[in-house]
Amino acid sequence: MSHLNRKGLLGTKLGMTQLWDEQNRIVPVTAIQVDTNVVTQVKTPDSADGYAAIQLGQGGHRKATKPERGHFDRAGVTPRRHVVEIRTLDSSEYTL
Repeated sequence: MSHLNRKGLLGTKLGMTQLWDEQNRIVPVTAIQVDTNVVTQVKTPDSADGYAAIQLGQGGHRKATKPERGHFDRAGVTPRRHVVEIRTLDSSEYTL
């Protein structure tokens, strides 16, 4: 179950570039811009969902529906453009 003990960040791909390693070989890399990530929900196994996960939000503010606004208001954050759920065993270590 160690594959469930993962971490994550949300970001925006800026493009591709290249770097040189210690043996002077070219290595292709992806440039990613990471803005502020916020935890919008913490799920625990004893919650209604029955599994451990965190929900991350990232990106600029957007117009949200009334249910989405309620979800973000409970977390104490403004509506985010991108929201992703990441299953993890240590969800209890995260706070809104």
